[in-house]
Amino acid sequence: MKTNMKTLKLIGLVALMLCFVACKKSTPPTVKIYDNAISVSYTSANVTGEVTDEGSSPVTDRGFVYGKQGEAKQDTMYCGSGGGEFPTRLTGLEPNTTYNCSAFARNNAGISYSGKATFTTLPMAQSDITTSEPTDIGHTHATCGGYVNSDGGSEVTERGVCWSTTLNPTTNDSHLNNGTGTGEFSINVTGLSANTTYHVRAYAVNSKGTSYGDDVAFKTIDYSPPTVITDEVTNISYSTATCGGKVTSSGGLTVTARGVCWSKTNQTPTVSDSHTTEGTDTGSFTSNITGLTQNVTYYVCAYATNNKGTSYGEPVSFKTKEQPPTGAVNGKFSISGTKQVWFSQGNLQYRASTNKWRFAESQLDYIGSNNSNISSTYSGWIDLFGWGTGNNPTNSSTYDSDYSNFADWGNKPITNGGNVANRWRTLTYEEWSFLMYNRTTSSGIRFAKAKVNGVEGVIILPDDWNVSNYSLDGTNSGYTGFNTNTIVMSDWVNIFETHGAIFLPCASERSGTTVFTDFSGYYWTASYSSYAYHVFFNYSNLGIGNEIHYNSYYCSYGHRHLGMSVRLVYD
Repeated sequence: MKTNMKTLKLIGLVALMLCFVACKKSTPPTVKIYDNAISVSYTSANVTGEVTDEGSSPVTDRGFVYGKQGEAKQDTMYCGSGGGEFPTRLTGLEPNTTYNCSAFARNNAGISYSGKATFTTLPMAQSDITTSEPTDIGHTHATCGGYVNSDGGSEVTERGVCWSTTLNPTTNDSHLNNGTGTGEFSINVTGLSANTTYHVRAYAVNSKGTSYGDDVAFKTIDYSPPTVITDEVTNISYSTATCGGKVTSSGGLTVTARGVCWSKTNQTPTVSDSHTTEGTDTGSFTSNITGLTQNVTYYVCAYATNNKGTSYGEPVSFKTKEQPPTGAVNGKFSISGTKQVWFSQGNLQYRASTNKWRFAESQLDYIGSNNSNISSTYSGWIDLFGWGTGNNPTNSSTYDSDYSNFADWGNKPITNGGNVANRWRTLTYEEWSFLMYNRTTSSGIRFAKAKVNGVEGVIILPDDWNVSNYSLDGTNSGYTGFNTNTIVMSDWVNIFETHGAIFLPCASERSGTTVFTDFSGYYWTASYSSYAYHVFFNYSNLGIGNEIHYNSYYCSYGHRHLGMSVRLVYD
C-alpha cells in the first residue's frame, strides 16, 4: 500500500511537470507602444514599441499596424525580430490626419498586440523665413537676403527679397528671387536712391502661399565730394615743378574735374588760386606747374570735384630754385659752409681772331689737339690756358716766370655767359677741396667717374641730388676707372643735366704748343704757392694738388706755363 502511494505521487509530479511544460510552450509574447514618445510632422511620425517578454519562444516578427482613425484599412510596418525596443518612422502619411497605431510581436505560440496610440499629423503651413541684416550698403545698392528655416511641409518654389520705402513691403513692390528650397540666400539689390531709407523683407512661396520675414530698415549712403590725396612735389626748378595726386573715391558721382592748386600766400590753396585740370577719372594723376617765381616758397594741394562739391588733399610746401644765370647749369654746389655756386654750361673757350670768350655748348665738348695752334692770330677756338692768363689767353711761353701774376679768366665778358665782365670766376684750391671732399649733400654723393656718350671724365653732383634719379657706382672715389659708369646721351641730358649735374671731360693738357692726349683731366684753380694748384684725374686717380703729377714723364718743376682746362662758376 505504501509503495503504491509513492508511485502515485511520482506519477502525479511527472504529470504536473508535463502540464507545466506544455503550458510554457504555448505562451505568446508581450508588447507595448510608447504613446508619449510619438513625434509627428506633416507626412510622417516617429513611434516606438517594446517587446517586454518574448513568451514561450523567440519573437520572429515585430512591428506596427496603423491606419486612419475610423477606417478599417490598416498598414503594417515590420521592424525585425527579438525582444526590446524597436523605434521606427512611419512615412507617406497625410497632413492634418488622425491615425491609430498598435505595436505587435509574433512567436510560435501566436501574435500579441499592444494597446492603441492615437496621433494627428501636422497641417500644411506657409514657409518659416527670417530676413537677414543688409550688408555692403552703398549709394545705390545693398546686399539683402534671408534664411528659409522650414518649407511648411510643402516645397518652396520661390524665395527672395522685396523692398520699398514704406513699411512691410510685399512681392507687389520691387522684389528679386533667388531660387527655391530652404536654407540661406543673398541678393545684390541695385537701382536704389542715395541717402534714402528702405524697408526689406525676405519672402518664400510654397503651395500654402507666400510668407515674409521681419521688416528690416536700412539707409543708403549719401553722395559726397570726392576723396583725394596730394603727392610730393618733384622736378622743382626756378619756374616749374611737378605735383599730382590720387582720387581715392568718387563720392558716388562722376568726377568732373581734378588737378592741383597752388599759391605762395595761401597755405591752404583752393581752385580760386592757380590750378591745373587733369581729366575726370579716379586714380592717380600728374600735373606740371609752370609760371612760378624763383626762390619762393609755394603751397600746393590736389583737388577733385563732383556734383556734391570740391575736396582737397593735404597741402604740401616746396621752394623753387634760384634761376641760374645765362650760361649756367641749374644745379647748385656748396663750396664752403656758407656759399653755393652755379657752374658754367661747359669749359671756357677763346677765339683770338675776334677776341671773344665763350662756354662750350656742351659739357662734353673740348678742343683737343687743335690747341697746338694757339697764337694771337689763330681763327679757331682754344680751351687749354696757361695759369692766370685771363688778360693774355694765347700766352704759350714755357717759362713759369711769365705767369707770375694771376688774372682770372672770368674778368672779361663771355658771349654766352651774360656778356658782362667779372660775372664769372675761378674756384680757389680750398673751394675745390670743399666741393669734392667736404660738402654735405642730400644724397651723400659728391662725384663719380664716368664715360658719358663715349667721353671720359668726372661727374659732380649738385647738393640736392636724389639717389632715385640714377644709380651710380664707385661714388666719392677717385680710384675707380671711367668705365665704372657708362651713361648714354639721352640719360645725361634728361636725367643728369636736368637735375643740375656737372661733367668735367678729360681734356688733357698743353706745354707750349704741344698737346698731350693722355686721357686725363687738368683743371686750374685760382690758388698758388710756389706752384699753381689744379684739379687732376686720370683712370686710376683723382686729386687736388700743386703740381700736375710728380710721376708723369713729361713734368718738371714749375707748372704755371702748362695749358689746362678752365671751368668757371657764378656766385
